[in-house]
Amino acid sequence: MKAEQSLHRFGDLVPISRDEYTREVAEASKVDEPGKLPGTGTGVVCFLYKEGIHPPSVRLRDQLRALAPRYPRTKFTAIVGDKCIPNYPDAMLPTLILYRGGVIKEQLVAWGARVEGSIEELEAVLIQDGILDPTKFSVRPKTPVDDDDDENEKRRITSSKSKLKQKAADDSDSDFDL
Repeated sequence: MKAEQSLHRFGDLVPISRDEYTREVAEASKVDEPGKLPGTGTGVVCFLYKEGIHPPSVRLRDQLRALAPRYPRTKFTAIVGDKCIPNYPDAMLPTLILYRGGVIKEQLVAWGARVEGSIEELEAVLIQDGILDPTKFSVRPKTPVDDDDDENEKRRITSSKSKLKQKAADDSDSDFDL
């Protein structure tokens, strides 16, 4: 158990600057965890947000702050959108850029900007994309879901992912390349 606890390297939403982005996000995602297959890397969530009072950014920030201690093997970072990517449109915020193994796995553009996304939906998407690793050593709170309800959990994750992909397809602003 102590060996597993030593793998919990993160646990907070950490602010970064543009100069730190490559090291703290892309390079950090290449670092393999002990005991994992070589080349699998570390899950990294990079949260691009709008400074000031921007309800979708505030809501997503609070959700990420709640998830970070539950998944201390995943690195959670935050940076102001237009400081990360010059002239990044406010309409595309908040954005999550999801990395693992030095590769962008997914970009969630304008998450919760039009329709409020729940923390459960966000968690499901991050698990589905392989960013979060829900092992028995995660610090997740107990839920009423029994172990034999795994199939229902898979359906919920797939359903949440499908809804998000449909939202992205309907959003003409989501064609912005990073």
